[in-house]
Amino acid sequence: MSQWALDLSSQPKLTSPRAPVWMQVIPFFLSALLFMSGFFSIFAPLPLMILALQGRKSSAVAAGVTNAVIVFFLAGPTSFALYASFVLVLAGVLSEALRRGVRVERAALATLTAILVTCAVWLTFQSQINGISPAAELKIQIDGVVTAVEQSLSERARQALIESAGPPGTTFTAEEWKKSFIAELPSALFIFTLLMVWSNLWLVLRINPGGVRGLLRIELDYFRRWRSPEWLVWPTILSGAAIVSSFWLKLPSGVPEAALNIFKVIMAVYVMQGLSILSFGLAAWKVTPFFRALAFIAAVFAMIPLVLSIGFFDLWFDFRAKIRQS
Repeated sequence: MSQWALDLSSQPKLTSPRAPVWMQVIPFFLSALLFMSGFFSIFAPLPLMILALQGRKSSAVAAGVTNAVIVFFLAGPTSFALYASFVLVLAGVLSEALRRGVRVERAALATLTAILVTCAVWLTFQSQINGISPAAELKIQIDGVVTAVEQSLSERARQALIESAGPPGTTFTAEEWKKSFIAELPSALFIFTLLMVWSNLWLVLRINPGGVRGLLRIELDYFRRWRSPEWLVWPTILSGAAIVSSFWLKLPSGVPEAALNIFKVIMAVYVMQGLSILSFGLAAWKVTPFFRALAFIAAVFAMIPLVLSIGFFDLWFDFRAKIRQS
């Protein structure tokens, strides 16, 4: 018996394979680099989400702190606040919601709400430090964003942007462009946040860290079959009617701007649905990955009005059913 125990103890122990050191280190700086890269900033939460969904919460927290420190020292306190509000909150809330088995739509809504609340808390905190009202602090922050955008453009690019911002046949002045930019900034920020949530959700479900698809009981083609709720058509009609009527009716101050922002956010949702239908069709017709990528690039950069229309009218025409018939 003792000899058997001795022989058993001498056997090599089985250990789970560990990732190479460089793969374990990457999450501790990749998120910050993606955030500061500009175009790829929407994917900044992904490395942290992968760590969290694999059950490595302590590593995810440590990586979040490390990336935040990098952003603070390389890009300054304003970028640090944006990174904390959008990237850290998104990665933390979305990962935890998915780990708890929350439905994808509810997880996305909870994440968007958490980001909005975080921004409101940060704005209130800044206003208390500066001794002004939150509304005044918001105006200062918006003016700072507008100034940063103006400084990032060359004089020729800035003039071309101002001239193209007005309605057809008219030309905006610099002040009119600035006023229009400020009025539409809320929807632009919300659409960017929505794009971040949607993109990282899609990638996480594709990568499937920690078996998250099995936890949520959803298939790999979830986003190909996704559609917006039917009731969304009513705020679309109401906000569109408010925008059109503002051209000949005297609406209360702020109503046309609010309607325009709501309308643009809803249109972004319909663009997502149109891209979902496009993905479904390309998969059904067995288009190769290379040409699928080309189709998506063409759709995003050249055919957004068509994609939006497909997403909006899918409520009545059910394009996926017609694709199946074809």
